[in-house]
Amino acid sequence: MNGNFWVKENSEHFLVLGDIENGKNLKWIFKTFDRELNPLKDTILALDRSYTLKNIISDDKFFNLFYKKNYSNEKDYLYVKYDYVSNTFNSYEIRLPLSLTIKKTLIYSENLILLGNLKNGRNLVSIYDINTKQLNNIYDYLYSENDIINIFKSDPSSFDVLLSKNGDNNLKTIERKKYSINRDFIGSYSIESSKNSIIESKKIRHNKEEYNVSLIGIKNSKQALGFRIDLSGERLEMLNEKKFLEINVLKDFFISENKILNKKINKKDLNNLKLGYEFYIDTLFISNNQIHISFESLKPNYSNDGFSNYSYMPYYNSYTGRYDKKINPKFGGYSHDISIYLVLDMKGNIQLSSVERINNLKTFDNKPYLNYLIKGNNLIRFYVNKGIITLLKKDIVKNIKSKVGVFKLKVDKNEIVIKSETNPEGTFNWYKNNYLSYGIQNIKIKDHSQNINKRVFYISNFEIN
Repeated sequence: MNGNFWVKENSEHFLVLGDIENGKNLKWIFKTFDRELNPLKDTILALDRSYTLKNIISDDKFFNLFYKKNYSNEKDYLYVKYDYVSNTFNSYEIRLPLSLTIKKTLIYSENLILLGNLKNGRNLVSIYDINTKQLNNIYDYLYSENDIINIFKSDPSSFDVLLSKNGDNNLKTIERKKYSINRDFIGSYSIESSKNSIIESKKIRHNKEEYNVSLIGIKNSKQALGFRIDLSGERLEMLNEKKFLEINVLKDFFISENKILNKKINKKDLNNLKLGYEFYIDTLFISNNQIHISFESLKPNYSNDGFSNYSYMPYYNSYTGRYDKKINPKFGGYSHDISIYLVLDMKGNIQLSSVERINNLKTFDNKPYLNYLIKGNNLIRFYVNKGIITLLKKDIVKNIKSKVGVFKLKVDKNEIVIKSETNPEGTFNWYKNNYLSYGIQNIKIKDHSQNINKRVFYISNFEIN
């Protein structure tokens, strides 16, 4: 296997993108597939080898690719819109008037919303018109100490900026500001607490109202002690606030897991209780007038012995024209320790909860790995790591585990998997209960005359019933 691979889906199809060295250029191979995994169309885009793919964003009509040009002082980018139906490209060269390391891109019909960092470390939100090639900045954040956590597409004509600010007693607050794609300020609201810092926040819209789920913690810490829900109206006015301490939900779990925490719980010293885990909000959706939320803990390991599979990442060195390895011998991957799944009513009251330890899951990427399905009273939780599906089925009402399974992804009969790697690796819900999983495997192919060893990129399609 020579080159890198990426996978991106939309509602009906998925794209497999690969790069192959071709002299001064890189050939980018585009292949699309339908739900039956039948190949549809393929084409090649030749680009200067200095371009590095940063992101792929999909919709029902296009796969949108965003490239950065190396050695351009963070000024030159390329936006490619791939129409997979007609099998054609539209390319837009972006030459910024200032150096901007772009962290995230939102795509509108004729505009790109860019979140980036300047060389002085300041955040900047910009709007780039792909037709006029003009960059218009929102300068509110250049002269403040606030950090922009993220930007989100709110609707076809507006977007949200999520800010982390210092509030009273230096406790972190989160402010959500809404802008039109013409840079007009629409409105804002803050999520704050008199006792805790707000670490992270996600929102979901329902019947013209917005539900904001936030993690709360102590001052100057990313370790979450709890979560809260804030409800805002159509005009961004705050309607209701619900606070929860996760420790109340997790009490029985931590009693069995940690004797020191058990003593602190018994002393009811909840405000100063440190669980030692950084949680991330993963699942957030509304179904049958219930709010579904999942949290997952991730912890980096920088005490590696130097022989871990997580201590390197392959990357294309456009200067030398080779695939090199970027070494970090101390990095031992991210450990995933705890998963939490909650079901709440529309007023924010907890109806059902599940807390489980995740066993022996270490990953190269800093992202939640678990997937969830609800079927009646059963919560199905699973993840794919190194080509193996680990599944837990649990009666979430009675809190009884009914099934634990470990399954290998299928390979051809004449192939034997020697090793599965973790970079790249990913699993995502494609449609209904259908999932795509991809990664790299070292396999042995049985031949009548000889055994052939290969390193291959694979895609697996499966359903969870």
